[in-house]
Amino acid sequence: MNYSFLKDRHILVTGGAGFIGHHLVKKIIKQKPAKLYIIDNLATGMLSNIEEFLALPEVEFINEDVAKPSAVESITDLDYIFHLAAVVSVPKSFEMPFLTHRTNESGFINMLELAKRLKVKKICYASSSAVYGEQNQMPIYETAQLNPQSPYGLSKLLNEQYAKAFYEWESISSMGFRFFNVFGPGQRANSPYSGVISIFLSRMQKGENIQIFGDGEQIRDFVFVGDVVQALLRGAQSEKTFGLYNVGSGQTTSLNELYDVLKNLTNYSKEPRYQEARKGDIKKSAADIELIKKELGYNPKFNLKEGLAKLIETA
Repeated sequence: MNYSFLKDRHILVTGGAGFIGHHLVKKIIKQKPAKLYIIDNLATGMLSNIEEFLALPEVEFINEDVAKPSAVESITDLDYIFHLAAVVSVPKSFEMPFLTHRTNESGFINMLELAKRLKVKKICYASSSAVYGEQNQMPIYETAQLNPQSPYGLSKLLNEQYAKAFYEWESISSMGFRFFNVFGPGQRANSPYSGVISIFLSRMQKGENIQIFGDGEQIRDFVFVGDVVQALLRGAQSEKTFGLYNVGSGQTTSLNELYDVLKNLTNYSKEPRYQEARKGDIKKSAADIELIKKELGYNPKFNLKEGLAKLIETA
C-alpha cells in the first residue's frame, strides 16, 4: 500500500526503539518525512533497533520518559502522533501498578495535550485486547462488554476513555488499536514483556525446556508485526476522525498447537512442562476483524506459519 501521505510531514513515534515501534519507524522513514521524532526511555526498547536512522538529518531521538511534559516541550510542529510507549506486561502490571498507571495514563494524557497544543491531524495509539478480559463469545467484537482483568488492561481501557473524551471536548482526532498477540522479528525473548512465541522459539533453539502455564488449551490470535504496522498507518491515512479497532489475524491457535508448529519448524524434541496458570492470564482471546477490514481496508498479509517462518529466518 502507498503511504505517501507521510511525505514531508512532521511525525512523532513514542516507544520507537521498541519491538513494534522500530518496525513502524522503518516504514515511516521510507516515506521521507520532513521530521521524525522518536521518544523512548530505553527501559525495554533498544537503541540498536533504530541506530541506522539516528544519523539522518530528519530524525531526532529523545531519550526521555513519555510521561514527562518536558520530553515534548521542544517539539513545535507535528502532523501525526503514533503512541506505542507503555508498560505492556500483565505480570509486571500486578507487581508495579503505580508505574503502569504513570507510564500508561500520564504518558497518554501527555500525548493528548501535545496533540491539542500543536493541532495534530491525528493520534494513533496502541490499546490492547486486554480491555476485553475473559469473554464467553468468540470471536470478540469491538462492541463486547469491556472487562479488564489486570492493571495493564485497565490502563488501556482508561486510554480509550481519555481519547473519546478529548475527541468530544477538544476535537482531537484519534484511532485506538486493540492489538491481540503480536509477534515477529525483533521481539526479545529475555524481556519480561516478551510474547509466548519469542520465548518458546528462543528456548527451543537452545534446547531448553518449555513451560506452559495452564493446560495449554488457551486460545490466542497471533498477529504478525507487519500487519500491526499496516493497521496503524491505515488509521493515520483514513479520513475517519475517531475509531477503536481490533487488530488480529482473524485466526485462532491454542498454545499447544503453537508448541507443535514451532516444534516441527525447529526440530525440537522435548515435551512441554505444564505449570499452574498465572494470575491475569486470559483463557480465550480471538479477534473479529471485520470492522477494521471494512472501515480501514486492513488485510492481514501473514498467517501464523508464514509469520513464524519469517521470524525463524531472522532469529
